[in-house]
Amino acid sequence: MRFLFRDLSLAKWVQACVTAIALGLGAPAARAEVGFGLEPGVVVDPTGKLAVLMRPEQGLEAVALGEGNVLWRSGDADRPLIIKDTLLLAQADSPRPLLLLVVLDVAAQGATARKIEVPLPPGTVASVDDTLGRTFSVRAAEIGELIIVNWEQRLVEISGAELAGGENPKPEILSGVVRVDLVAGTASVIDKDAGSYLIANLPPDLGEGERMAKAPQPQFRSANSGYAMTSTQIADNRTWQKYQWTIWDIARDQPIGQIRDFQRLAPFAVVGGVLLQTSSAYERRQDDQMIATPPSLRAFDLGSGDQLWAQALRDTAYSGPTPE
Repeated sequence: MRFLFRDLSLAKWVQACVTAIALGLGAPAARAEVGFGLEPGVVVDPTGKLAVLMRPEQGLEAVALGEGNVLWRSGDADRPLIIKDTLLLAQADSPRPLLLLVVLDVAAQGATARKIEVPLPPGTVASVDDTLGRTFSVRAAEIGELIIVNWEQRLVEISGAELAGGENPKPEILSGVVRVDLVAGTASVIDKDAGSYLIANLPPDLGEGERMAKAPQPQFRSANSGYAMTSTQIADNRTWQKYQWTIWDIARDQPIGQIRDFQRLAPFAVVGGVLLQTSSAYERRQDDQMIATPPSLRAFDLGSGDQLWAQALRDTAYSGPTPE
């Protein structure tokens, strides 16, 4: 058997950690006002009872973390960003230079409460899906008492000659910062040079002063604070699930569960004895066929290591033709 899978890039892994850590989740989920994000395309509500996902085709759906069953769906938005109290801020797909933000009420079956339009510079395409040479990313966090949205477009003109020569052209970058009032349904643009409103980059692994004494290194941080993961390869490449994840309680410096997985690392969180993990899209050869599996959110019982459920996510990466 031969296995192929598209792993998360370091940049996306760092972004996943950044999005979650910047929310300031020092308290347990049940007492927090703001939920946390789990890239790509997942946010968990402050109660730790449900997650809102990007549906594989379009739109959003909320699933119960206990059973994985779908609670509600919305076609008004496509990328969840942050949940504060019961209000979800999400992005709707836009082919124009317009950031479309939607506020939904998770306590009212995802009913749309407000829609917000933020004009963007000419040449910007606020698309959820990547296109050839173009990505548009959006992150949100609570900074102080404010909900802050950072957006960035990276555009690279790609030619067949550059691809053949292995060149890595410098991207043209457009970016901005927006302050959002979820209750009023308003937004205002902030000077992007105001550093206090930029969501800071944090490394995926715990740094000096954060690391546990008993756990091996590297120690990867969870999307919600308080937990870490160590990963060990326990089989060769002939085995699909060749990595063993050990989940640690940082405060107690103790392992609390293990799972087997095909990924060395991926964004994860721990909620009430359940490990949540996003897996990247991959292809796996079974018999004489290549079977494609989309990105997904998976839940594992930390007591047994068994997978409880999985829900497919939207694959936003570009996979179309390239210039010859």
